[in-house]
Amino acid sequence: MFTTWTTIRKLRICVIFDADANARNAEIVIGSVLPGHECELQLLGFDELSGPACAIDAARNAAEADMLLLAIHGDRVLPSHVRMWLGLCLGLRDRDCAGALAVLITQPTGSKELDASLIDYLETVAIIGGLSFL
Repeated sequence: MFTTWTTIRKLRICVIFDADANARNAEIVIGSVLPGHECELQLLGFDELSGPACAIDAARNAAEADMLLLAIHGDRVLPSHVRMWLGLCLGLRDRDCAGALAVLITQPTGSKELDASLIDYLETVAIIGGLSFL
């Protein structure tokens, strides 16, 4: 018997974003990649991850997501509180639970290349967390 999209539970996606425009871009990409598929979408702005109590609650919820989607500008450094939050979130994940860390980077006009160190860092985070990296 084949499994179809209609027999699969809702996909849980947590979008972590630096700007509202990037959150909207993420929603558009999700709708394009998964047309007609219902998703449980959690949106978390960088500013929501700075307070300890909010960050811990958000990490607990995000740890159960099937996919973490980081939607960011390519010309900015990932803030330290976001890096720490990613570590907390991945530390709370069930090691036997499959998942993915996806990155949607908005490249500023006139920029030639992405910062390779950001991609390397995120790929390493995914590997350490047992996630596929997209």
